[in-house]
Amino acid sequence: MELNLKKYARFLPVILILLGIILRVAQYLYNRSLTEGEAPLAMNIIMRSYFDLLRPLDYVQSAPIGFLFIEKFFVNILGNNEYTLRLFPLLSGILASFFFYQVLKHLNDFRICILALSFFVINDHLIYFSSEVKPYSSDVLFGLLLFLLAIKTLRSNSECRDIIVLGITGIITTWFSFPSLFIFIGSGLILIYRTVKSRNYRALVIIIILTLVWASNLLLNYLMCLRYYTTQRELLDFWHSAFIPLPPKSLKEFYQIIYAFLRIFKNPGGFSIYEILLAALSFFIGVASLWNNKREYCFIFLIPLFITILASSFRLYPFEGRVLLFINASIILFVSAGLSRLYEILKKESKIIAILVVLLLFLHPLTISGFHLIKPRAPEELRPVLEYVNKNKRGDDIIYVYYGAVNAYKYYQKKFPRLGDDYIPGIESRDDWTGYYRDIERLKGKRVWFLFSHIATHLGANEEKIFLSYLNILGTKIDSFSASGASAYLYYLNR
Repeated sequence: MELNLKKYARFLPVILILLGIILRVAQYLYNRSLTEGEAPLAMNIIMRSYFDLLRPLDYVQSAPIGFLFIEKFFVNILGNNEYTLRLFPLLSGILASFFFYQVLKHLNDFRICILALSFFVINDHLIYFSSEVKPYSSDVLFGLLLFLLAIKTLRSNSECRDIIVLGITGIITTWFSFPSLFIFIGSGLILIYRTVKSRNYRALVIIIILTLVWASNLLLNYLMCLRYYTTQRELLDFWHSAFIPLPPKSLKEFYQIIYAFLRIFKNPGGFSIYEILLAALSFFIGVASLWNNKREYCFIFLIPLFITILASSFRLYPFEGRVLLFINASIILFVSAGLSRLYEILKKESKIIAILVVLLLFLHPLTISGFHLIKPRAPEELRPVLEYVNKNKRGDDIIYVYYGAVNAYKYYQKKFPRLGDDYIPGIESRDDWTGYYRDIERLKGKRVWFLFSHIATHLGANEEKIFLSYLNILGTKIDSFSASGASAYLYYLNR
């Protein structure tokens, strides 16, 4: 079987993009509950005016001003609900597939194009975050827009008009996506190198002027927004383990760097732990291949990765999972280029082995995306749990909310009137689990609904199970209800 798919060139990319749209819309239409991560950002959007969104956000949240304004606009027009809050991420996820295809076409390699586009549309992380009330999906979109404009500028031999369009776009995207900064800097460095090398001094003057304007714009953005998030102690503590220790000061830190690099192939790369080494090998082969054949394009996609690592070493940007979704295009591109090269090498010995190696990297992404098409991801289904409690709660019942579910509970509280305005927020006592016992012991003699979601598994122990062990000592279970990642238990606590 030959992987030469050129005869399908007219419709195969369209089919893949349509598949990507179906997968993203299916996840969106499932309308899962807001998670503990989404709910606090949603409350900022709903409860604040446009002007108030310019101030530091509550609940230890961060998001670009442009993203917040678009979300606020949709809420004002379409109302406060999950569909509205996730509409912009969905549109971003769909448009990103089109943009990525436009980027890939400039490589003039149909096999790499099809491989990369396939990985992109079935990537489970890209699908899921296309329906998450966070800016991760739009980060991908704006990053691809900058990649596309940078490539077009290079192909036009740094025409002044293309440089101006890229510069203005880079200035604007800073307000809509934090990591777009890394991609724009990378593109700018390549263009400066190109113009200096070709002695295109007119273009260089334009680049210098745009750089000054961009720097002034970035300073304004920093004063209005970024400085609060780069120095916020709670955020820094939350992402403490996600910063790259450069330079490594011990063997442990060296291993940490290797682990952080390999981890990106799983999340956000989308490959399973069993495919990581093959994905990493393909990545390096892809870098070498593009370095030899399309060096400037290789730089465009590689430099933002290095800049992100550098920013992480200065504790300015975490290097982990969802916040790296914007570099997915780079990961997928290099893996696809390497996989294409591997196929060319292996098919000389055996076409069957060559095809099996290619299919091996598709096994997990295709399986997981297919499964989630039938059963979309729903990590914290607190809404149906609250519906049940709202229906069955007696007037004198007390509601105790596990600390990990407090923000999601606050968001949904007004939607269920019988829950009332009074509830007891649970304490966080991860370092002393007996603190949970003391916290619920004060409720003796009462009927209490205990609500759980976003459960911590600190030190390998599930805190919901710890609570239940205490509750079974202190009282009698009367009722219970559970959904994916959320649950409610009604106990009468003995005096």
